[in-house]
Amino acid sequence: MELLLYEKPYTLRTSDYNVDDTLRLSSIMDVCQHIAGLHATKIGVGFADYSIKGYFWVITKLRFRFLKKRKVDDVNVLTWPSPNRRIEYYRNYVIKDLDGDSLIECETTWIVVTKDRKIVRPDNVVFNSTNYYSAKLYNEPMEKLNYDIPPHANVKEHKVEYNDIDYNGHMNNAKYGDLISSFWDISGDNKYQEFEIYFHHEAVLGDTIKTYHFLSDNDEIYVGMIGDEKCFTAKIIKEEK
Repeated sequence: MELLLYEKPYTLRTSDYNVDDTLRLSSIMDVCQHIAGLHATKIGVGFADYSIKGYFWVITKLRFRFLKKRKVDDVNVLTWPSPNRRIEYYRNYVIKDLDGDSLIECETTWIVVTKDRKIVRPDNVVFNSTNYYSAKLYNEPMEKLNYDIPPHANVKEHKVEYNDIDYNGHMNNAKYGDLISSFWDISGDNKYQEFEIYFHHEAVLGDTIKTYHFLSDNDEIYVGMIGDEKCFTAKIIKEEK
C-alpha cells in the first residue's frame, strides 16, 4: 500500500517575498494549501471527490516555524497527513531547498463539514490508503488562541471582496496573512520566526473584518472581528536578536 507521503517541486516568485527577503505569510499559507489540495485529490478526498458528497474541508488551525532563512527560487514541498484525533485531521508540511535542507516546518488542522456546516463523522472520511508516514514535527498540540483585545490596540478594516473568496465560498485562508502583514512598516523590524493562527469563524463576501494588533508577552497578536464575533486569532513570535 502506497505511503501517505507526497512531494512536489515548487517555484517561488519575487512576489512571494517581503521587502526583507523573508517569505510572506500569505505565500507560505498558499503553498501549503495548494500542496494539501493536490495530495487530497491523489488519496481520494479532494474537492472534486468530496463536493459531490456535499463534504468540504475547512482549516481550523495553522502553525509554522522557520528552521533556516534563505531566499531561494526552487524548493521541494513535502506533505503527509497524520491519523485523525476525534473530528480533527492533521497535515504536516516541510519546505526544503534543493540541497535537502529544511527551511520551514508547518502543521495544519482540519475538519470536514457539510454544506450547512455540520461536522462529518470520521468514519465517513476515507483515504484510499492507511499507510501513514510517521514523522512528527510538533510534540505538543496547538492550543486554541484566545486573547482579550486591549483598548490601545491598533485596528484596520477590510471588506471581503470577490478576489478574497475561494471555491468553498468563504475567504481563502492565505488572505488572512495579508491582513496581518498590512500592519507592518517597511522601515520596521518585521522578521518573524514562528506563526500560529486559529480560525474561529469563516468570513464571506461582504463581511467587514476589523483586525486588531497588540503585544502580549512580547508576542505580536492579531485578532479579527466580524461584528461582535471573532473571526481569527494569530500570534507571531519574532526572531531573537
